[in-house]
Amino acid sequence: MPGRFPVAGIMFLALWSMSLPEIIIQKIRKEGPISFRDYMDLCLYHRLGYYRSSSLKFGGEGDFFTSPTISPIFGKLIARQLIEAWKVLGRKEFTVMEWGGGDGTLAKSILEASASHPQFYDSLHYGMVERNSLSCAEEVKLSRFASSEAIPAFDGCVLSNELVDNFPVHLVEMHEVLMEVHVDFRGGKFIEILHKAPQELLSHFEALKIQLPVGYRTEVNMDLRNWIKVMESKLKRGFVITFDYGGRANEIYHPNRNRGTLLCFHRHKVHDNPYVNMGQQDITASVDFTSFMRWGEELGLSTTGYVSQLNFLRALGLNQFLHELEKDQHKFSGSKQQNWLLQHFIIEMGNRIKVLVQHKGVDQPRLSGLMFSKRDPVEIQL
Repeated sequence: MPGRFPVAGIMFLALWSMSLPEIIIQKIRKEGPISFRDYMDLCLYHRLGYYRSSSLKFGGEGDFFTSPTISPIFGKLIARQLIEAWKVLGRKEFTVMEWGGGDGTLAKSILEASASHPQFYDSLHYGMVERNSLSCAEEVKLSRFASSEAIPAFDGCVLSNELVDNFPVHLVEMHEVLMEVHVDFRGGKFIEILHKAPQELLSHFEALKIQLPVGYRTEVNMDLRNWIKVMESKLKRGFVITFDYGGRANEIYHPNRNRGTLLCFHRHKVHDNPYVNMGQQDITASVDFTSFMRWGEELGLSTTGYVSQLNFLRALGLNQFLHELEKDQHKFSGSKQQNWLLQHFIIEMGNRIKVLVQHKGVDQPRLSGLMFSKRDPVEIQL
């Protein structure tokens, strides 16, 4: 009949007009309680999720700062390391594939710094894997990929900055046996219920030789292993450089961290309640770099070195940049407030952010950024 809208179309429009909490509630009512991992995935990566929206995430008007948003110095120092990696690989075509590039700030500063090295710049291809296609300004030499499927195999470097701590995590609690947190909706609110943890999560702690005490609550990032498998399959020869908040397993699962590392960020305020501000706040969990290295080795990536971000940047000339900054406060950022943020974030927070470098198809490479890695040894005693 003319003018009648198909039932399927009405249902589609109704679903499209729903808010993220309503979508999650509908999913729970249809399928039953969902794992916290799936809940976090919806909050961050659903089309209405935090990282799919076009709202500002970084900087003073966003929810948090990252090193690239403070100053282009971060990108300039990384460019130095990339140039050295290019030389190690024989000065041939070199692709930087940045996973989770956000608004392209880091890509822009790396490309600008690279332009002053013509041979490297001519060999350079820069790709960025970012689901939110609205976030990035146009840049010469920058290719964008909405997913990893379209990425061709390449020689070069996989780069990520504060990406892995945003992967959805399984939330577990130790009782008589290990239990996994699921999310339900009852009485007009979201609640947590516990299901017996699957063998995959039990095996994770067995491999680490870690026995959690009763009452201990923490996270397991199994999506990290899947990501390593994907990006290793794209990297024919070269390096993986990962910057992120985290530590070794014996730090992440330390007895004093019995409530885990899960944090939420909303308008520069930090809290630990993931059941508010759905789709409007960041949710993070610190990275277990012990498992990162172990999974990498299992999947074809050798560990080159592990170091704090501060020591990585110091080895690449951070002190020289800071000295020039002190001489000319307008040279890099143009404001005393930004200069303070630079020193506070890169120096003070730089001890909390770790850098893991891995390699593939290269025989025992030595990179300048790992000069101080003896202070942050890879060997881990559990």
